[in-house]
Formats: sequence, C-alpha cells, structure tokens
Amino acid sequence: MKHHLNPKLKEKYYKILDIASEMFFEKGFAKTNLVDIVQKTGGSLTTLYKIFHSKEELFETILRQQGEKFCKQLSSLPDIQGDDLEDALIQYGIQFYYFYNSEFSYKIFKLLIQEREAVSDILMKVINSQNTNRFVMDILKQNYPHFTEEDIQFYTNAFLALLRKDLFYILTNQQKPTKAEVHKKVEKIVYLFLFGISKKP
Repeated sequence: MKHHLNPKLKEKYYKILDIASEMFFEKGFAKTNLVDIVQKTGGSLTTLYKIFHSKEELFETILRQQGEKFCKQLSSLPDIQGDDLEDALIQYGIQFYYFYNSEFSYKIFKLLIQEREAVSDILMKVINSQNTNRFVMDILKQNYPHFTEEDIQFYTNAFLALLRKDLFYILTNQQKPTKAEVHKKVEKIVYLFLFGISKKP
C-alpha cells in the first residue's frame, strides 16, 4: 500500500486493484491494458499513473497484496522452539497448504502457464522479496544450530518441496479436503521430513 496517497486516491487505489485483478485473470496479462482498466474504474489515465507507473507495477502490487496476507498469517504463528519443532512445522504447513490452494493462487498458476515470459519475472521478484520461507529457516536454525547456512537452505527447500507435492487439489479437480484431512496430510509430511519413513512405528 502506498501510504503517501490522500484519502481520495487511496479509495481509487483499492478500486483499481480489484478491477485490474479481475481483468488480468479474465483476459490475461498481455491483453489487459491500462486504458481498459480506467474505463471500468472511472477517472483518467493520468490519475492511474499517479498511483501505478506501469502495468507491470500494477500486477506486481496485486501479487504483493496476496503475499502480504500470507506473511501476516505466518506472523501469527507462535515462536516455537525445542521440542515443539514438529508442531511449528505443522502449523506452517497448514497455512502453506491453504495459501497455495486458494482460488487466487490457482489463477496465478494458470496465468504463469499461459504467459510465462510476461509474468514469471514479476512473480519471482515478489516471491524473493517477501521471503515467506523465512519462518522455516528460522525454526531450523533454532533447533539445529550446528547446521550451516547452506544446510538450512537445502532442508528448507526440501520441506517446501514435500509440501507442494500433491497439494494442488484445485489444479487436479479433486474434492476439497476437510480441515482434519489437511491436518493429517501435513502431519505426515512433517513426520517424513523430520524422522524419515523407516522410523515410523
């Protein structure tokens, strides 16, 4: 959010984000232009440029807005250490699951497949800047202080890869799982990550 905007422009800011989001996902990134957005939101192209300098910045802002929601969810997780490592990863995994299976994420994945060249750089810029995997890295550092930074990064990526595997029920048209089923699935993934399949009783 651009905090320097006056109240009138702030109202316009949110309206533009809502309309632009709909148009990007309906028409695609390449076929959506700022003139079309202005026609739906009202006002002028000059006003839009006072808020967003380009179509790319507008799209990036939409992505950041959703990423910030995920970060806010993560920030509500308790600071768990020691014996609670398993619980901490389960809580993270559940939040991760619902975020990546949201309707918005589905639309982003679809757009990425259709217009990879146009949107992939913008998407990666947002992902890298928000660093939503920081929670996992921090909790691993707390519990495994002897690990190198390279170790932490490797195991964080491995854990996230396990979470992503077979989680996209929206993409495969599977029936939406219940909360209990999500918890059980994430619990199994965390157990596999921490203890390995051979140690399971």
